[in-house]
Amino acid sequence: MINTFLKNIIWLRKYYGLTKKEMAGKLGIGVWTLSKIEKGELPPRLNIDVLFYIYKEFGISMSDMLSARLGCGTEEK
Repeated sequence: MINTFLKNIIWLRKYYGLTKKEMAGKLGIGVWTLSKIEKGELPPRLNIDVLFYIYKEFGISMSDMLSARLGCGTEEK
């Protein structure tokens, strides 16, 4: 579940062509935290609000972020 979430964060940033700074801003986190996530590390103090920001910015539900692999079978934008 966590591995899927981390991979989905990476996919979203790349799919929408966002820089790390832009993506971090959309998620309400720092660039350092986003870099940790993209390295496959879940920061110990990652706030649950990140899931709400993802829904607000990208329209993706919390359950999809945690359970579904985004981008599978789709072309890159």
